Amino acid sequence: MIDTPQPTEPQGNISTNRPEFKVRNGNISGTTGVVYRIHVALSPDFNQTVALLTVTPNGNGTTTATLGELPHNTTFYWRVWGTDGSKESAVSNTMSFKTSAAPAPTGPPGLPAVGVPAGPGGRTPDPQGGRLPLPGYGAGVVQAVAAANPGLLSNSCQEHGGSWRFMDLVVDTLRTYDTRWGYNGKRGNANDPSMDVVTYHHSAGPSQGSTQVYIVDVIGGHCGPTPSPAWNDVTDITYSSGTIGRWISRGRF
Repeated sequence: MIDTPQPTEPQGNISTNRPEFKVRNGNISGTTGVVYRIHVALSPDFNQTVALLTVTPNGNGTTTATLGELPHNTTFYWRVWGTDGSKESAVSNTMSFKTSAAPAPTGPPGLPAVGVPAGPGGRTPDPQGGRLPLPGYGAGVVQAVAAANPGLLSNSCQEHGGSWRFMDLVVDTLRTYDTRWGYNGKRGNANDPSMDVVTYHHSAGPSQGSTQVYIVDVIGGHCGPTPSPAWNDVTDITYSSGTIGRWISRGRF
């Protein structure tokens, strides 16, 4: 028998965008190898799945799981059920929560060190056919931000407890030159931001959600022992491998 586990947290408006999911365990008897499936989505009908986590029930009555950083100011829905691979419990009731608002922009004005270049602001006009060229100032921006903030670069591995601060400063500084700059949704997934890649929207129309982008890697050896500033245009490699980039704001602008 696998009784239905019950979701308890997060719910309502929360003060973070890195929530911990907490589940009150159900009774389990007559079977082994039970795991809980935590289904997280952007819609209450669960058609827009964000993640489907698999966790082993904790023996103390409460099971927890984390998903990492989610977009700010966004409502999510989640539910949970148990399974041993052949039998399943009923699906729990649905809980919802809304992540915290995005923090104030970390980029200019207010960059933390002298020597980081800033542009004149604005947006390059739409091209009249074809696409805009990739701007040539990007490498200098990344080098300058890295030189002014060496500690942020070394602490830029978000998957291992690092910060988005370096990436945010790079994007914010690039956007002082042209607001066509943004973050990248990996493999076109707007809910999975690249942790070391920026995009530049090169075509006409709104930037948000566009796949008409240049894709540029700005951290060499990301999550390795010696990350370094980089400017590696991976647009063609990405498209030739059958995947795409997507312009996203990561909830910051």
